[in-house]
Amino acid sequence: MEKENVKIEETPGVRHPGNLNFEDQDGWYEEYNKLSSEKKILLETQEQTRLIQRISKNVLFWFWLTIIGLIGYVIIIFFMY
Repeated sequence: MEKENVKIEETPGVRHPGNLNFEDQDGWYEEYNKLSSEKKILLETQEQTRLIQRISKNVLFWFWLTIIGLIGYVIIIFFMY
């Protein structure tokens, strides 16, 4: 039994670039519409995952900023009295 070579393609997701002129925008849509439905679902899922991870990192940043701010506030109040 021969082993098949399977190429796994990791794509960053489908993002519509906002700074395309009209001709480039048509090309982008044509290329996207040529994809199979499974490929479109995969690309959209990858893009959603990327966005969720970015949101998660932002929430984590603000959480730690709040904790550090509260600790700083308690330390300042403690040393002022």
